[in-house]
Amino acid sequence: MSQEYDRALSSLLAGRIDKRRDLHKLKMRLASDEYRLLEVRFLIRQRQFQDAENLLSMTSVQNPRLTPDLHFLKSNLHSYSGRHDQALRENLHALEKAEQHESHPMLFPILYNLNVDFQRLGQSQKARQYLAMAEAASRNARDKSLVHRARASLAMEAHQLPEALAEIQKAWELRASLNSSDSFDTEMILAEILALNDQMPEALKILRALSQAKLGRHHARVQLSWRILELLLHSRPIDLPRWIETTESTLQWNLLISLQCGDLEQASRLWSQLHKLNPQLYESDFRLARRTSSNSLLMSAIEHLRRRGLKEISIQGPPQIQKLVTSLQQAQFPIRKELLIEHLWGDYCTSFDSRFYKLIERARKLGIPVESNKRGYQLGR
Repeated sequence: MSQEYDRALSSLLAGRIDKRRDLHKLKMRLASDEYRLLEVRFLIRQRQFQDAENLLSMTSVQNPRLTPDLHFLKSNLHSYSGRHDQALRENLHALEKAEQHESHPMLFPILYNLNVDFQRLGQSQKARQYLAMAEAASRNARDKSLVHRARASLAMEAHQLPEALAEIQKAWELRASLNSSDSFDTEMILAEILALNDQMPEALKILRALSQAKLGRHHARVQLSWRILELLLHSRPIDLPRWIETTESTLQWNLLISLQCGDLEQASRLWSQLHKLNPQLYESDFRLARRTSSNSLLMSAIEHLRRRGLKEISIQGPPQIQKLVTSLQQAQFPIRKELLIEHLWGDYCTSFDSRFYKLIERARKLGIPVESNKRGYQLGR
């Protein structure tokens, strides 16, 4: 790995090489494998992932110090395609190769990516372990900013919102050290954390601007987050762009629209479809197997709209449903069937049991999350 390659890589990461002709000027000064790896990085930064993958599949390296770069880039492409298990394997290979060389310049990026991989796979403890190692390997203000951003994401995932806000603000204070892509991602997470901290107008202002920026026009998370806040603040449903209309994103969006319209029954059916689509993530009754930084805003919006829908039902719904919802909302602990029947009909009598079970079934069909266990009945989240 030559000093010329190190300088070229630094320029690319800093955003100073953003046109193909700038990259081509380096061709005669670099070894063929060095130039090929830079070309793959350039394509990734241009979000030309298929071209990058095709080029990387034809790339081999002669210099052993470039092997970590090769595995790192393979990991990035797996990650962009949602193949997080394969991304993790490639990053672990990259780390193994980088540790064979003293002070390898790829050590921090690899450790940082391992933190991201484990976070995406729901292994927060492992993510924190690799983040601590990345912090120890950090060399400059940009690295430190990325560490703060990663801490913010982990805190966001754990719903530790004051800590998440403090960390993302530290990352944002160092934004002068970031390239345009890193700055964009940091600002996006800042907006989402502001929204989760009930600072929605400020968050919407940021997301609206990001959604119109060059990097944001084709960034699915930004486009969805912006629409969520428009819906929550202004009841304004903005259609999803066709390029992010996957089955999952369409179900998520239609679910939010149903909740916004007060149709808890339709929302419940849509959640069931999400559960069938990905049962490892979407559990029953509007629960996630794991909450991540990328789905925190979506879930907060779902919870907010469901609470609002339940409140409307308790005011405007059928009389017995109103009574049931109000009784369950006021209770701090699960309520026994007998007590609920007394609240609903005045006195407990076994003849009311079948009427009670039919009422519970009716409530659930309306999308009201009535849960039962040995202790009694309660509203789910």
